[in-house]
Amino acid sequence: MDIVYVLDKKKPASTDALKFSIRALEKYMGDMGAVYVVGLKPKIVPLAKHIASDEPHSKDWQNYMHNVILAATDDYITDEFLLIDDTTIMLQPFNGDDYPFYRAKKGDGGPNGTHNFQLTCPIRINKEWYTQMPIKPDTKGDYNARTFYCNFFRAPSYPADDVILRVGQSVAPIDAQLKNKPWVSLPNNALADPEVREYFDKLLPKPSSME
Repeated sequence: MDIVYVLDKKKPASTDALKFSIRALEKYMGDMGAVYVVGLKPKIVPLAKHIASDEPHSKDWQNYMHNVILAATDDYITDEFLLIDDTTIMLQPFNGDDYPFYRAKKGDGGPNGTHNFQLTCPIRINKEWYTQMPIKPDTKGDYNARTFYCNFFRAPSYPADDVILRVGQSVAPIDAQLKNKPWVSLPNNALADPEVREYFDKLLPKPSSME
């Protein structure tokens, strides 16, 4: 199964989090295919496949959906792909083909449907289904295409807490925060903390094939 990241204009193209995210996929994903980055061309992983985007819309959700549609209409990407945020690092072995659809334990999806799927874990995208959704990037209103997609196609959902690494004083040690967790998302500038940088350098020391 192929992997798709979206790097829009708000994010730096040389983010180290993306480097560690791909290293973790190569370590833990049993059915990993090619890696595609839609949007900005990432300097930190120059060998990842790149799909350029002009991001023509005014709202963030519209441009994000536009970028995912670029992946969903690309002939070379697998019929289902794993969409993953560049700040998300997997922590346990898994297969993309049967990766669960996790939803937030609290809060509904509002105008996007019954459940809220806006977590930082990966999500499986079926290309045909995604392009058949009744909302499009130029639809008026405010939507979350990820949550809308899962609700519209009735993805079997499993409640989960989001796992976002806490940094700074008076927080639990990194090992304690990540114990038995399937994934973690790094907040902005987390890798600027020397302790966090050292932790992931030790956890994922082997350069990926895209570096």
